Amino acid sequence: MHLDIDENPIAKIDDYRNKVYETLPNLSVLDGKNKDGESVYSEEDYGEEGEFDMDNDFEEKLAALP
Repeated sequence: MHLDIDENPIAKIDDYRNKVYETLPNLSVLDGKNKDGESVYSEEDYGEEGEFDMDNDFEEKLAALP
């Protein structure tokens, strides 16, 4: 299970990463990092401006949803 909440106010709480992992033991990735704090994304996953680059296929599949 992956969860991205780095822009959520909870991310301002001291030690929030450990608290979230304790609360959700099946969580494997939080804010793009594993439990050891290592990024799960490679540099190839990011565009030129440093933003995560979703493949075009994803946007097409999303648009096709009812």
